[in-house]
Amino acid sequence: MYKELIVFQKMYDLVLYLHPVVAKFPKNERFTLGQEIENQSLYILKLIMRINTIYGERVSFVKELSQEFDVLSTYSHLAYDLRFLSAKQYGLIIEKIGEIMTICQGWLKSSKGKSE
Repeated sequence: MYKELIVFQKMYDLVLYLHPVVAKFPKNERFTLGQEIENQSLYILKLIMRINTIYGERVSFVKELSQEFDVLSTYSHLAYDLRFLSAKQYGLIIEKIGEIMTICQGWLKSSKGKSE
């Protein structure tokens, strides 16, 4: 059911993109910041799957999702500042996060329409 969702596919693609990128981090950072980035992206993917099963009011879940994306964005920015990510890689990650969050904002609109 969730595999057909555009938001799931976009997040899944981001996870696939991040894996080889993080694998190229310096060894000591791969198991600290790199692991945090991968764990955060997998957690967001799981949260998207969970939100999809909720009918009705999704506001609190989408807020949590937004907070989790803020964490992933911050980790990505830190990796960029530490020069583990190129400007192109960082830009692509932030662009994908923005696309996914835009889609998730639509969940709020559809949720409000059903409850009224």
